[in-house]
Formats: sequence, structure tokens, C-alpha cells
Amino acid sequence: MQPGAYWSHFTLRNSADTSLTLHVEYVDHQLIGMEAFGRDIPGTEAYRPIARLSLAEPFEHRDIPHNRFVFEVKLPPGGTAEYLVRFSSDELGVVFPSMRLWDPDALRATGTVEASITAFLLGGYFLMSVFALVSAITTGGRIFYFYSFYSISKITVWCTILGYTHQYFVTDNFHWSYMSISGAVTILCGVIFSRMFLHSRKNTPKLDYLLRFMIANAVFLLACALLKLTALSVISMTVALLLYPLIAIVAFIRWQQGYREAAVFALAWSLLVFGLVVQAMRDLGYVEHNFINYYWPPVASFCEMLAIMAAIGVRVQRLRTQKELAEHKYTQQLEVSKADLEQQVKVRTRELEVAKARAEQEARTDPLTGIYNRRSFFQSRNICSGWRRESRCR
Repeated sequence: MQPGAYWSHFTLRNSADTSLTLHVEYVDHQLIGMEAFGRDIPGTEAYRPIARLSLAEPFEHRDIPHNRFVFEVKLPPGGTAEYLVRFSSDELGVVFPSMRLWDPDALRATGTVEASITAFLLGGYFLMSVFALVSAITTGGRIFYFYSFYSISKITVWCTILGYTHQYFVTDNFHWSYMSISGAVTILCGVIFSRMFLHSRKNTPKLDYLLRFMIANAVFLLACALLKLTALSVISMTVALLLYPLIAIVAFIRWQQGYREAAVFALAWSLLVFGLVVQAMRDLGYVEHNFINYYWPPVASFCEMLAIMAAIGVRVQRLRTQKELAEHKYTQQLEVSKADLEQQVKVRTRELEVAKARAEQEARTDPLTGIYNRRSFFQSRNICSGWRRESRCR
């Protein structure tokens, strides 16, 4: 990561008896521009320009339509040629000065395989986003909305970083800042979603301040990218990536606190961090570039989203189980309350009957002597009169 440009010098010799056409591919996707020059050996003529490739140029200007920089060289039978390639990093871009020689048919076949893998990953992100959005609409859970946004942001960032946005969508007037913009949006969505899922504000308040700083840094990165401030964008992106493991630490702590879904989340985020570390080690030259470590970051990111979805599923299942258990306890409580109420009604009814009988007895007797009073005499006479009338009628 240095300002200016790097140069590569090499020679190619065709030992066959027929002419040879080769495609020279720059292996990475973050280069700002590349220029190639060549001349035949032996010879003293000046280098002639072969290709001029740049992210700022319309994609249709590329002689070979590929998401990475590729130019073509031709060697006559038994011929040797000398080449100079200039790798431009703009103000402070990323340069990974390594190239591969391809047979044109083999490059097309490999490009088809890579495009298929990328389409599978992006399609998976899209399906997860749609699934989360439908779940959010049906359940009203905010966490599903944020997961849906986070998944969509993954599509934009990997499509842009791998070069497909320039190839298929923004074919004209593409700028390096689009990679920083998409990265800032993804980081912002990821940190906000993580805080919500892990409940860090309530359960890990001290570490939550660092997560808030990550959100502020993502907003700062987005502003720098929109204003095309290269140096500040690189610094902010570096800080964001260095702080990424913090979320896995918060998830591990939440798991230790008894939040079981946090264990799955910690595993998912660790996969993503490992993928980013592999890419950084490759960029620094400690890991040899190959197909696996080149695509490991987007694949790790895909696995991260799958694992997070699994964690959300575990959380939803736990909440559903708790709801069913609460409903069952509530039903049991209602049944117990109903039985208690019926028993209280029966006891109260008996008490009322006894009190009524006692009141009637007291109403027919004299409280001082305990003998039947005048009211009892008239009641008895009315009963007897009624009995006599009934007997005469019969």
C-alpha cells in the first residue's frame, strides 16, 4: 500500500514451431490501473504499448472482457519478447504485483467457473435476504429487517470488490471509491445487527462503547469514500478491519453469560475474520496466492450469514418454546383458579344457607325465652289452612 506505481519486467520465449497467443492476467481485483509495454528480442526498438487498463475507463474499452485486468500477447515461432508492466495504485491503493499466463480457452473456462461460484454466493445472499424480509413482515421482528439489509449489503460489496459491478452494472464512470462505499455500508449494517442480536448495550456495556466507535468509524469511512478522500478512506478501512474481531469477543462473552445463540454467532463471525486474515496474509506475501485463498473471504462471509441465520432460527425456536411454556403455565393457572373459585363458591353457598336457616330460626323464636313467637304462630296457621283447603278440594 504505497502511493505511485510498481513495475514488473519479464521475458517470454516461444519454443514451439507455431505462433503462440497468451492471455496475461493480473491475479487480484483491487488494482486501480495497469499498463503493459513490449518489444521483440533481439532488437533495440522502443517498447510499444500493448494495453492500458483502468477502473476509470469504461468496461467496453477492455480488449478481453474479464472482471480482472487481462491483456493479450502473441509470440512468433521460436520468438522471444520482453515486457514491462506498470501497476498503478493511484494515491494510496492496493498493489499485488503478480500475474498468470493463460491459454485463452482455459481462461474463459476458469472465468465461467468463477462466475458460477460468485452467482451461487450472491444468489444465496439474495434468498437469505428475502427469507428474512418475509419473516420480518409476518412476525414484525426488527432483527429480521436488519438481517435482510445486512445480507443485501453483502451482495453489493462482494459484487463490487470482485469486479462484477464494473463489468455488468456500472460499466461507465466507475470509481475506486465504490468499493469503499459498499464496504462501509456492509460494516455499518454488520455492527448494528451484531449489537441488536447480542444485546451488547445491556449485557456488555463497556465493550458496547467500542462497537459504537466502529459504527462511527463506518460512517466516517462512508463520508470519506463519498468525498473520494483516498488516504483517510484507507486508514478508516484499516481501523474497521482491525476492530472486526471485537464482535466475536463480545459474542463469546455473551455465550459465557448464558446466551446460547451467541456461540453460533461467535463461530460465524470468526469464520469471517479468518477469511479476512487469510486475505491480508496473502496481500502481505506470507500466503501464496491461489484459487482457495482468493475466494475464501467471500465464501467465509457466506458461511457467516448461514450461521447467523441458524443462530436466529435457534433464537426464534427458543422464544417460541418459552411462549408455549408460558401459555401452558397460564392455562394451568386458569384451571387451578377455576377450581379454587368453584370451591370457594360452594363453601360460600353453604355458609349462606346456614346463615339463612339461622336467620329464619331467629326470626321465629323469642330471643329471651327461646320459644316460638307470634310470627311463627301465624306461619304455622297459614301452613295448616293451606293444608285443609287442599284436603277439601280433594
